[in-house]
Amino acid sequence: MSFRTFMGSIGNAFKTGWNNGNIQKGMAATGMAAFTVGLTGNMIHDMKHGGSIFGSGCGCNSFGFGGGMNMFGYNSMNMFGMNNMFGGGMDMFGGMGMLNGMGGMFGMNNMYGYNNQMGNMMAFQWGQQLAMQQQMQMGAMYPGALGLNNGLFGNTGEVTDEMLDSIVPRHEYNDEEGVISDTTKGQAFDEGTDDLKNKSDAEAVVLSDKTLSENKTEYINGLSTTAKSYISSLDSNEDGHISEEEFIEHEVEKAKAELEAKGQEMTEQQESNLRNSLRIVFAQMDMNRSGYIDWKEMTSTMATYDAGGSILGTSRGDGEITASEYKSAQTKLTSANGAFGKINWRNYTQLFGNPESE
Repeated sequence: MSFRTFMGSIGNAFKTGWNNGNIQKGMAATGMAAFTVGLTGNMIHDMKHGGSIFGSGCGCNSFGFGGGMNMFGYNSMNMFGMNNMFGGGMDMFGGMGMLNGMGGMFGMNNMYGYNNQMGNMMAFQWGQQLAMQQQMQMGAMYPGALGLNNGLFGNTGEVTDEMLDSIVPRHEYNDEEGVISDTTKGQAFDEGTDDLKNKSDAEAVVLSDKTLSENKTEYINGLSTTAKSYISSLDSNEDGHISEEEFIEHEVEKAKAELEAKGQEMTEQQESNLRNSLRIVFAQMDMNRSGYIDWKEMTSTMATYDAGGSILGTSRGDGEITASEYKSAQTKLTSANGAFGKINWRNYTQLFGNPESE
């Protein structure tokens, strides 16, 4: 990318904004043009000099309900990882945070940093604006948001109970009695959701023959049958619930198996990161934070997937999880701002009533 082309793109963007009679638009357009030009140039440079923009790490995405080592993960060549776009730590928002230093997009010897096109001061100012916009868009305005690692998969710090309390509210109710069920439907659900993330032509995962708007009772019965079966398929001690340990071990083993099929091996650091991430995932399904998921919590979780990670409504809750619904819900589930857990609670109360008010 020549300097002349770079400046021409900025000039055109600035002129367009001014022609609209709004200086702010001109400045915003200029910043975006510079960001786009620089990012494109950076990607091309990386591809010419080895290493994928998506990293040479595990390459796995999320596994079932859990999280994996995907493009947001721990890898120095990763587009969103260490020494790359949003800098600092081991993840998109992780480690040292978005605006942190030496290796980041806005840091020394990188895209907009010291020794590069725009210079430190302008880069820092734009970085602040971009960081705030991204933070607001992700709904991450809770204490310590930038330090927590919003893109879970590079979480190198321990996830404590106190941290979970700040992310996922602890609702007060007792778990339902444990159930033991045939595991056939649960295993099919587990495999089907894996296909949704791995195969572009994967069929929708069917949960219920009836939609929520057609017959709420039959819709709940359909989902709960699958939920009970899924619980039993992971329930190694046969107590009728999924414990945090059972859930995490299941997801970690699946992640390792998927890597082994590609001739790769999970490192100790990656496994530690994944286990930390899965604690946040689990907490958004275990809404009373008992350490166990009962059949109602799992039913609600499946309903939230059926709604694409949104609140159940007449057009959301047709008894099938499509690939787009799965990916939309998964994005919320694997975000450390607790978005999935908040929606999951609202769906729980819609399906079963509010147990805290009883």
